[in-house]
Amino acid sequence: AGVDGQPYEVFRHGLVFTSHLIGQCLWVAHNRALPISVVIGESIDLSVWILKKEGEEYPSGQRPLQLPTTLRRTFGATIMEVVGPRIEPFLSRHQAAIKGDACGPNIQSACRHLESQPQQDPGAPHELWNDILGEAAPACEKLGESYTDLEIALCPAAVLADQSKAFERLSLRWLRSILKRWGMPAWIQTALIALTANRTVTGASGAVQVRRILRCGLGMGGPQSPFLWNLSYDPIVEALS
Repeated sequence: AGVDGQPYEVFRHGLVFTSHLIGQCLWVAHNRALPISVVIGESIDLSVWILKKEGEEYPSGQRPLQLPTTLRRTFGATIMEVVGPRIEPFLSRHQAAIKGDACGPNIQSACRHLESQPQQDPGAPHELWNDILGEAAPACEKLGESYTDLEIALCPAAVLADQSKAFERLSLRWLRSILKRWGMPAWIQTALIALTANRTVTGASGAVQVRRILRCGLGMGGPQSPFLWNLSYDPIVEALS
């Protein structure tokens, strides 16, 4: 649960009431007479840090989750049921992070590209593995050796070369331009921006809860977050292909 402390199960005891609130959110998004926050409350996310490796003490070695309130997550899931199935089929064919897709073809492509580059000593491990992939080089090299195996084409979507704090650093101005460029209905754009912009975050411990304003980022914790990341990054995926 987010900062509100309410898990989804609580909402089962008031389905009609919750449905009315979600309906009001949709009405406000369509009419834009009031901010959506009037219905579902302020955007206060709960910040939770997960260690990427044991013993990590600095943000570079941790993954920040920003958990919205349950009502906001419910509204986000409602919007995603409408938007996701209609948009995902039109994303780049190289987009492996969408539901039901696999990253095998992209891994094969990357391995073949790296192995095709000339090097001074053909017998030595390829320099590009280490230069580009860093700590992920051994895993990628192992995958490269087996890319002819049919099993790799069916492996689940995964990220081997991590983009540092990608969700947290994405520009909201860029997101707005992407939503507009897709030609989404105004109420959809309003709803998605309301779930993403003007967010604040607070920690999980301490008697005094300090709130910080977030100027950028999607937040890894809302149902709409992975979709908006794919949507925002898709032009880059398409350009690189």
